[in-house]
Amino acid sequence: MGIKPIRAVRAADLASARTASDRAPLIARLAELHGQPDAPAWEAPVALGARQRLPAFPADALPDWVCAQATAVAEFTQTPIDLAGCLALAALSTVAGGRAIARNTKPVSALSDPKVMRAVLDSAVTLLDGSLAAPSTVQRNRAILHNACEYAVELNLLARNPVKVIKWKAPKASSEIDRRSVVNHGQARRLLKAVWDQQPSGPRLAAFFAVLYYAGLRPEEAVNLHRENVTLPQLVWDEQTENWHEPADDWGELRFCTASPEVGAEWTDNGARRELRRLKGRGEGEWRHVPVAPPLTRILRRHLETVGPGPGVRAFCGVRGGELATITYRRV
Repeated sequence: MGIKPIRAVRAADLASARTASDRAPLIARLAELHGQPDAPAWEAPVALGARQRLPAFPADALPDWVCAQATAVAEFTQTPIDLAGCLALAALSTVAGGRAIARNTKPVSALSDPKVMRAVLDSAVTLLDGSLAAPSTVQRNRAILHNACEYAVELNLLARNPVKVIKWKAPKASSEIDRRSVVNHGQARRLLKAVWDQQPSGPRLAAFFAVLYYAGLRPEEAVNLHRENVTLPQLVWDEQTENWHEPADDWGELRFCTASPEVGAEWTDNGARRELRRLKGRGEGEWRHVPVAPPLTRILRRHLETVGPGPGVRAFCGVRGGELATITYRRV
């Protein structure tokens, strides 16, 4: 004689039972199921931190030549087949996406049509969200399109550059600076004072940010400044007060020809986070001369006297004497 099957009891049934009389039959069924000898046993609970054995990567589902290539790469690199297989799937999806783009994209020769070319130029005026782009952005987009068409002419894909033929004017860019968006001198002094008050790196960073504000240097240029790049006027000895005083012409100069932008240790040859390069927009070995106003002269003079140059005679360094890290001055 077989065992009478018992309907499973759901948690929702117990939750919907409002009275004791409604819950009684449900509890009875649970007790009967618990006492049934052939009832299926629950699986052992699995700890949250326990690692389960993942199923093997289905390499056989790939095309034969892709499976053979992925298996060979995994064996050569001594890595799981999962890595090579996922990379193969990514490559296949890229190729498939490229074919889709080719089917839905016009050939380069279509730019010779004035209507198409004008539509492309009109699209350079707006951003992806449909809003108007800044005049400088429009001019940059037009320059990129012009160079691309010039390259197409070199490859004989176009008979001539259509950008030169179309009578289309980009909006003029204004070189005037909105004074409302620029920090004035009073605000700059308060900001530098707030930086100075932050410990422990504040006194070192105050002069760094002062160079960015007063001299207009880029961070990668200021980080690479050395003591020899900073020229400050000498103090004048006053016989009456018997003290050193600032000269009447308290202007200095910054003179440098290299910068060290942070590109990441994985992208440099020596494993350093920064790479020494020429100045942006200038030729190799071309020097830049920046005048130092009297307020910045006083800040730099105090910085060199109190903090002093760092290792390698760098003008700015970290608290522990190393190179000034980007994250240090970005936190401010």
